[in-house]
Amino acid sequence: HAYTFTFEATGGLPPYTWTLSSGNLPTGLSLSSSGLVTGAPANSGHFHFSVRVHDSLQRGAVSSRDLTIVDLLEVVTASFPDLNVGWEINMEVEARGGILPFQWGLAPGSGPLPPGLSIVGSPYNMAMINGVVAQAGDFPFTLQVTDGSAPPQVATRDLIISVGNRPYFQDAYLPIGVVGHS
Repeated sequence: HAYTFTFEATGGLPPYTWTLSSGNLPTGLSLSSSGLVTGAPANSGHFHFSVRVHDSLQRGAVSSRDLTIVDLLEVVTASFPDLNVGWEINMEVEARGGILPFQWGLAPGSGPLPPGLSIVGSPYNMAMINGVVAQAGDFPFTLQVTDGSAPPQVATRDLIISVGNRPYFQDAYLPIGVVGHS
């Protein structure tokens, strides 16, 4: 993804000329003499550098800067198992990239989750879809996660939950028997 930022200065006698005074910009970014930082960062991380600005009379100032590059935010959950009416569900959804905190929900214009299910968000890279499934059918929806970057990144993923209405056993285990007792 392209990154663009323009340094600005006041005072002195324009035009201004910008140079990197110390440190390094992230690989993939460059600073033009007009103060424009552009490019596509190759790696995430925290970068510290200093920028110098000179006016037309060669008077200058230096400013230390910190730049954080984060990985692209994406929803990595790609599918869900088939469900059944009456089942109690606790399914994780996961994102990667971005920066904390996260906000989870359905994207604007999304279809609903199956009746009885809801998204329980967290500020972390995982949230839960839980509840008791109340209705059979196919339920397409768009999951959305927003990170704490400034400006925030928003990632969506189109998903579907399929719910059947087949019979199932409610008792998961047989009771323990005792030898010689009826």
